[in-house]
Amino acid sequence: MRRRSLNVVIPIICTSAYVTGAAAQGLCEPLRAFIESVKPNETRTLEFHTSWGSDFKDSNDQQVLSAKRCVPNGYDLAKPVCAYLMQNGAVEFAGNNAKQALMCLSRKTHFADHVVLDGIKLS
Repeated sequence: MRRRSLNVVIPIICTSAYVTGAAAQGLCEPLRAFIESVKPNETRTLEFHTSWGSDFKDSNDQQVLSAKRCVPNGYDLAKPVCAYLMQNGAVEFAGNNAKQALMCLSRKTHFADHVVLDGIKLS
C-alpha cells in the first residue's frame, strides 16, 4: 500500500472574507507538485506562519502591522509553495490560506461565502 504523509502547518486566525476557486489557482500548481513529490512512507513538511498586529517574537521588535514566514524545512519542492505564500498569502485573513490549499488538493471542495476557519490540522 502506498502511503504519503504530508504535514502543512498554517496558523489560522478568524476571517470573514472568502476565497474563490479562481483565487486558489496560483497556489495549486506548486502545492500539487510538492504533494506529488512525497514518496510512499516519506514525510515532508512546510510551515507558513502569520502574525497580525505585530512582528514575530523572535524578530527585531520592529513596529509592523503584520508579518509572514514560510519554512520549507530543507525541501526544494516546498520552496515554490513558500514563494507563493510569501507573495500572496493572507495575514489578516489567514484562514483563506487553508481554504486555498484545501481547494487545490480536493478539486470538488468549495466554501460558502464567509466561511470562517479558526483552526485546522490536516495529515
